[in-house]
Order: sequence, then C-alpha cells, then structure tokens
Amino acid sequence: MPFLHGFRRIIYEYQPLVNAVMRVVGVEEEESNNENSPEEESNRCSSLVELLEQESQSEVFLEGISYALFKVAERGLVCAAKTLLRYGADINFEDPVSYYNPLHIAVLRNRPNMVRLLVGHGADIEKRD
Repeated sequence: MPFLHGFRRIIYEYQPLVNAVMRVVGVEEEESNNENSPEEESNRCSSLVELLEQESQSEVFLEGISYALFKVAERGLVCAAKTLLRYGADINFEDPVSYYNPLHIAVLRNRPNMVRLLVGHGADIEKRD
C-alpha cells in the first residue's frame, strides 16, 4: 500500500506480492467490501496455494503474506487467512501506516469468524490500537 511519508511516496518492496494475493482471492485493492460465498472462497484458496508455492523463495515473502493477512482479515476471507497462516504469516503483523494488526481490523470491520480464527491461532488480544 503506497502512502505519503513527508512528501515522498513510499511503496513497500512486498507490495507486488500483496497485490498478487489479493487478485488471486478475488479482491482488488480499491474495493473495500467484497463478500464471497464459501464455495467461491474455497476455490480461490487453491489458487492462492499455487501462488504462495511459486513465491515462497522471495526475500520479502513473509512480510508480503503478513500484510496480505491484514488485508484478508479486513475483508473477512477466512479460508485465505488460514492459508496465509499455514505459510507462516505473522498473526500480529502491524500495518505500517495505521499500526493496526489483523485482529484490530477484523474487529473494526465486524468480522466475527475472522476474529475467532485469529484469536484461535494466538493473536495478541492485549495489544492496544
């Protein structure tokens, strides 16, 4: 996610991977609320596994999938979140702009299934936003 820092635009090295993950799960970055049926989400997760296998040797792989976890938590995509966690995404990764983590954003966006998943996988429930 590009953002302004001072007067410079910063694009993180892992952003192309995040964009690829979001395309595979059927969510473009500009869309803020995209509801999918469980069947659609499951089908997209198999494509996500293929992408993650291809990109697993990238230097920014863990950062990229950790930020992607933040983005799928925001949208409530449980299957995608499970897949990203299996590949080592940091469950407490903080968005570098808002300092929210996936649990914060799942609560803010009213995604109870995602909240249960994240807490069940050990998300830090004591972290303040």
